[in-house]
Amino acid sequence: MQVQLAPCWATDGSLDALGAQWRQRRAVRLEPVFPEHVAVSLLQALRTADYLPMQQPMANESYQLWRYAWQPCQRGCDHAPCELGRWLWTEGLAMVRRVSGLPLQPAADLSLVADQTRKGSYFDAYDDGGEGRSVALLLHLSTATWPARYGGHVEALTARDGDVVARWAPAWNALDLVDVREPGAWRQMPVVTEHVEGITVAGWFYSAT
Repeated sequence: MQVQLAPCWATDGSLDALGAQWRQRRAVRLEPVFPEHVAVSLLQALRTADYLPMQQPMANESYQLWRYAWQPCQRGCDHAPCELGRWLWTEGLAMVRRVSGLPLQPAADLSLVADQTRKGSYFDAYDDGGEGRSVALLLHLSTATWPARYGGHVEALTARDGDVVARWAPAWNALDLVDVREPGAWRQMPVVTEHVEGITVAGWFYSAT
């Protein structure tokens, strides 16, 4: 499997249009992001990954997640999550630099996580900005989109207890890029109340300056 962008993003004009959206909104979604066979291979691999339950019931940082974390090996590995990681930190990085106009670099440890959304998943408001982070990525590999009333949609807030100003729905083969350069980029995910299946790969591009 070779990870590559879907043909619809192959032209300079397509990426320039994304850049115009980025400058206006500080967020863009590529949909579809990969050719269908690549997305299917990634989903099949991530469905069978070793997800670990993660819970933190404290009042100031409460969440319940099922998470798989990995660092992509650099060569000689055809494991689909590793191929995805190598693409994100090379060709994907070049694409995000072009769209955002920002000098970016990957995480120092090249780490990524995949969260499996299921009934009971949630995370309370946390600050997604700071620590040198510039652009957050959310790669959605959910075979169906469910309504926000079921929970499980990532939401942007004006403050920890503020209003919802943006929402990223589960989707199939879609990549969200979000500007998080300023501290106070509050995010939350309301608890999932129905039996749904979602997989989201998450990470950050960091400032290279």
